Amino acid sequence: MIPKIQNTLNKSDYQSTLKELVAKLDDSHAWINFGDIANIKSLPVKISNIENQAVISGFYNDSIADLNNLKLGDIILKINGSDVKSELEKKLKFVSGSNQNSKINKAYDYLFIGIEDAVKLTVARNRDTLELTANRYDFGVFNYLKNKKKTKLKSITENIGYINMASDFIKKDIDDIFKSFENKRAIIIDLRHYPQLKYNLFLRHLNSVKKEIYKAYDPSIHYPGNFIFRETLKTSASRKTYNGKVIILVNHESLSRSEFTAMAFQTVDNAITVRNKTVGTDGSNKMIEYMGGYKTAFTGTGILYPDGTESQRKGVKIDIEIKPTINGLRQGRDEVLEKAIEIANE
Repeated sequence: MIPKIQNTLNKSDYQSTLKELVAKLDDSHAWINFGDIANIKSLPVKISNIENQAVISGFYNDSIADLNNLKLGDIILKINGSDVKSELEKKLKFVSGSNQNSKINKAYDYLFIGIEDAVKLTVARNRDTLELTANRYDFGVFNYLKNKKKTKLKSITENIGYINMASDFIKKDIDDIFKSFENKRAIIIDLRHYPQLKYNLFLRHLNSVKKEIYKAYDPSIHYPGNFIFRETLKTSASRKTYNGKVIILVNHESLSRSEFTAMAFQTVDNAITVRNKTVGTDGSNKMIEYMGGYKTAFTGTGILYPDGTESQRKGVKIDIEIKPTINGLRQGRDEVLEKAIEIANE
């Protein structure tokens, strides 16, 4: 890439080459900022790679999505008259991601945002093909980060508890949760959103002995090519612990701290991880600047399981794989959660 950067002809060519360089890291932590993200607007829906198609998989705001006639399970075929798959291929070269699926999902993010107030979509819904004009909005309008934290915990049934790790917890909350859930056969821990760094407060109720969570290593700045392993991090422990099943939910949106937290919960004796492939980017970020003052970042710490299994690019270990389907989305089902409930009842 160095000769290619040296031979750039103008500012636009230079920026495109830097995007390509960052993409070659195959790292979902990696990004580059040219100061051109102001006034970017978003559709009120999440668009994910499901069954190899661009599918509406969730809402940033369901009420606003409804106003724009956007439904779960809609397959987006065209954007402003252009074929989505063709536009995706153009963008993939410049999109950083730890694996192909994460690159595709991030490319969809870039494909459907923009500075224009509206976008024309061709959508397949059941057996119909629809032409829609959907509005874009400032992301803050959706109140998404606030709304996703609303459900902190609940009893799914008399025997199954549920914890949403995207919520804000204090120590007393966690103590109260395990007191109220102590007689349940299973607890479902949802890590499909970005959590607080509070896994150890939970693990003191789940592990009777301290266990290694991961191995971490950093590059040596004194000897390029060498790496230095950190002291291994261990969980907390307690004499009185919950003994039922612990079912961990992760998905294609689970990245970084979510994946690290999943690894921590996987130390529990009765833990079962239900997922489709996670993003595969763990460890802390490092930031540098390229010529021109453009800031960029990438993963600067290597993360391994205690047995040496890689998590970077591969994602967290799997016990039972379940992927959302287009039909399931159209029916309003949470197929990953359904599978967890089935396991809890076994």
